[in-house]
Amino acid sequence: MIKYSWILPVKNEDQSLPQLITEIGRAMKKRSGWEIIAINDGSEDLSPITLTYLSSLTPQLKLINFRTAQGKWAALRAGFEVARGRIIITSDSDLQDDPLEVNKLLAKINHGFDLVSGWRKIRYDSSYKRWISRFGNQLAAILSGQPFLDLNSSFKVYKREVLAEIPKHGSLLRFSLLFAKKLGFKVCEVSVNHRPRTYGKSKFGLVKYLRIIYDLILVMLLFTGSGRVGLDSGRLRRAK
Repeated sequence: MIKYSWILPVKNEDQSLPQLITEIGRAMKKRSGWEIIAINDGSEDLSPITLTYLSSLTPQLKLINFRTAQGKWAALRAGFEVARGRIIITSDSDLQDDPLEVNKLLAKINHGFDLVSGWRKIRYDSSYKRWISRFGNQLAAILSGQPFLDLNSSFKVYKREVLAEIPKHGSLLRFSLLFAKKLGFKVCEVSVNHRPRTYGKSKFGLVKYLRIIYDLILVMLLFTGSGRVGLDSGRLRRAK
């Protein structure tokens, strides 16, 4: 029986993957019933071959291959659709998220939280990334009244019922903390170890970060006045 599903969007990460899969195995070795779902998002390097080889060594590793790049959010949604676990874990595949830190997040889930997000208290990213991220988090706090510290962190643990309720179309999943909180779920952020990038290049530039700010303002308009949140199905559910 699968209890934990770890979902990994992969885009040109062939050098990171062997270490990453090994580290996830170490992080989960004391837990029974887990799987890894790696979604190859049209990688142009050796990621598909590396994933196929790793899956032959790691029976918990399942693969989804996109012929062309569809983006991180589409990759995550594809993973959610096939995930069998009651607990869903997401992280990036570039080794900056430390898999061993998942135990901190899962401890909070065991204490009654529905969505737990990793807070990169000390970030090993460029100065402009850190500045824009800080600005976005402060803007979210002002607009939502919630003191979020790292809204855009990819390292998260969800109970399945949270993912069943929050919007997942487009890039709205990046605001899962906002939506889950608005819908009455119990959420928190936990400080986690963030590591310097060892391989490859960041896929996020200034334009994408500005798009996050733009998306955030649009999302907050959903919360203004009516107290309602639009969901994937087109229904409106009043916040608890």
